Amino acid sequence: MMGMNRNLMRRAALILPVAGLFALWALAYGGREPPPERLYEQTMEPDLTENVAIAPRDRALTFARYREGDVLHLMLVENYADGMVTGSLLPGDDPITLFNAQGHDGVAAQAGPPVRVPATALVQPFDGTANQIAIGVNYPAHKAEADMEEPFLFPKLSRADAWAAAVPAGDGLLDYEVELGFVALTDLPVDRHPRTMGLVLAADYTDRALLLRRVNLLDPESGDGFTDAKSRPGYMPVGNLLVIPRDVRGFYADLRLQLFVEGGLRQVARPRDMVWQLDRMLAESRAKAEMSWAADGGPATLPIDNNGTIPARTIILSGTTDGVVFRPPGVRQTFIGVMETLFVPWHWSSWRDRLVARAIGEAQAGGHYLQPGQQVVMHADRLGVIHNKIVGASP
Repeated sequence: MMGMNRNLMRRAALILPVAGLFALWALAYGGREPPPERLYEQTMEPDLTENVAIAPRDRALTFARYREGDVLHLMLVENYADGMVTGSLLPGDDPITLFNAQGHDGVAAQAGPPVRVPATALVQPFDGTANQIAIGVNYPAHKAEADMEEPFLFPKLSRADAWAAAVPAGDGLLDYEVELGFVALTDLPVDRHPRTMGLVLAADYTDRALLLRRVNLLDPESGDGFTDAKSRPGYMPVGNLLVIPRDVRGFYADLRLQLFVEGGLRQVARPRDMVWQLDRMLAESRAKAEMSWAADGGPATLPIDNNGTIPARTIILSGTTDGVVFRPPGVRQTFIGVMETLFVPWHWSSWRDRLVARAIGEAQAGGHYLQPGQQVVMHADRLGVIHNKIVGASP
């Protein structure tokens, strides 16, 4: 009798943990991931996009471009208030060419007749390149929310889009990021500390579904998957002003970048908080000059030539802060993937695919990512404005 009881106890000791595990599995299936935390309660001031504080000329030159018919004009901005931009007409239509020829004092001396145009008439402030240098998790708070360890680099194969361009949501998971962009004004050796660079407000939109499918889940800091997820058409609008400070390092540290979705504040980025500051970004770019990343159409590399030079007009996207929608797959989703792998044979070879599919499906059902019809606004005094409407497909 005692032997029988011992056998029953042994069986119970085996059955109860397994039963408990299956109960947890069932409970996990019925659960859901928490929505992304809203960091701010503030809403956008009604006239925020109508006003941008402009840096004084002794600190920085601020350029804008606008069209009259087929003619592109360049202006040196002095004031941006009540939806109107005022300043002085400049020769030519390219601020980078003019600055390289004249320098700060020479450009100011070239200022022509006064000009006043609606802010809505402004177009992209300079012509750029098709390959940019991008940095991931370069703010401590974003590193924490993305559960990653160190900043990393990847190529962003996008040309700059206009500040008011529509952004396609497509059928993925569209996420937002506000960033400070550093613009190379000349061909820039990465081992040189430039005295100045151009600055531009930049948006870095991402298809998080594509990122989840292609990222290296075991080593996300490799940057694998980020190029494809961030290089779709329309994913890099830039602000309506190009700013060239006399002292770029002292100037950008005090900037404050804000991002709003449907009028609600989602992100506040202060570049002084970046893990890699400008010179570290250049040093890391030099170290990764010969590296390549998998991308649609073949391997992608950073825009650095064989002489170690970043081409003029390249943008270095310096990363974003916390407040994005994305979170990595949670413990519950990971547990479901493990259980399916162990107990559902036809999932044995696709644990990663099942985990990713579940994370994407639940995120789509949650509706927290950007949706067609929504408005995204980015604003930074001394840098300008980005205002994007989210649309269903390519505009």
